Amino acid sequence: MKIKNIIIIFIASIFVLILLSNTVLASEITITPNTEKVEKGEIFKFYINSNNLDIAALTMQMYFDSTKMEYIKENENTNLLENSILYTWVDENGGKQRKQTEQIIELKFKAKEAGTANISASGEFYNSNGEDIKIQYGEGNVQIEELDTTQEEQEIQSNNNISSDNAYLEILRLDKEGITPSFNKEITEYYITVDSTVNNLQITAIPENIEANVEIKGNNNLVNGINKIEIIVTSKDGSKKKIYNINVTKTSNIAASNTNLETLAIENVTLFPEFYENILNYKAEVSNETKSLNILAIPQSISAQVVIEGNTNLKEGKNIVNVKVIAENKISEKNYIIEVYKRNSNEEVEALEEQEIKIEKANELIEEKEQNQEEAQQLEYEINTQNNDNDKNNNIIIIIITIVIILGSITAFIIYRKKKNYND
Repeated sequence: MKIKNIIIIFIASIFVLILLSNTVLASEITITPNTEKVEKGEIFKFYINSNNLDIAALTMQMYFDSTKMEYIKENENTNLLENSILYTWVDENGGKQRKQTEQIIELKFKAKEAGTANISASGEFYNSNGEDIKIQYGEGNVQIEELDTTQEEQEIQSNNNISSDNAYLEILRLDKEGITPSFNKEITEYYITVDSTVNNLQITAIPENIEANVEIKGNNNLVNGINKIEIIVTSKDGSKKKIYNINVTKTSNIAASNTNLETLAIENVTLFPEFYENILNYKAEVSNETKSLNILAIPQSISAQVVIEGNTNLKEGKNIVNVKVIAENKISEKNYIIEVYKRNSNEEVEALEEQEIKIEKANELIEEKEQNQEEAQQLEYEINTQNNDNDKNNNIIIIIITIVIILGSITAFIIYRKKKNYND
């Protein structure tokens, strides 16, 4: 064996050892839609999944095309930042129940405009030892298509087993984006702001009973300022009538017509659903002793005005609280409605009993959680101790292998020199 070959083998062995002791396999994040194609107005989802990943904590930011789709918030640990969603997760059990190869989060969107809607991600991931995990990020996309109204009407007609006194709408859609809230047949009040160049709005209004009569008023020749569009649905038998109102603000200064709330909360009372700027109808339940509500309502525009009505002198049963937002231009208005139910004396007793049961269960869960945390900490200590021992053993093995390689190389070199001297 020549000395050159020995040196090459020695260097290669050292290089392999370094790779074995330091290489960390990159993990992958995939983004997959629940469908490849959707129509405008449809709801769809993206699933953020992990592969070859063991997470104890993460902070991830998902970037999406806000011109093509609208994020529908359903996850408590997410925050919407213009065209991105920030998501954080930390294992409360000290790494005992780490996220492995599984779904990290499910995101729900509403299709806004036709085209290809894309979503990508970036972030920081850590394992149970607090070490940064290398991540390879994938991308997801879904194709949004224009709605086929003809097919939609045919489907409604073919399944039209609705009673003759039904005056509800099945579909309400405008040719401009921005109507709030999202359509619900039970909600009759809607809002939209359009540019001063818009003179007419095309409205598609299809009733649940296709034979009901629908009349649309006020959607043409829009004037600057407030316009009210009425969609009057009269049931087939003429016995019932329902009016859906669309409040249209036509303005050249859209920013000054902002009527959205930034915050809506009631002191010591839970709103359902959780507040979101485009959700205008909420419910809440209060005790029999509650006489008034302390409501925090902060508008997005600092120059907007908020007027709250119906939050005092609450009566037993159903109460309607109206939170009116008046825009900076003093023209545009929007109403956030809270249906507050005040319990009667009998319901109050039942509620207190139920609360006591919940408190007992909560205390049991807290005790169980504390016990699990102690076990998790003990397990983590044992794992860290074992890992440290393994690291020490690995280091010793590496040192021994290195010494053996060095000694082998030296021995081979000495033998080579002796043979050379002998031949000479």
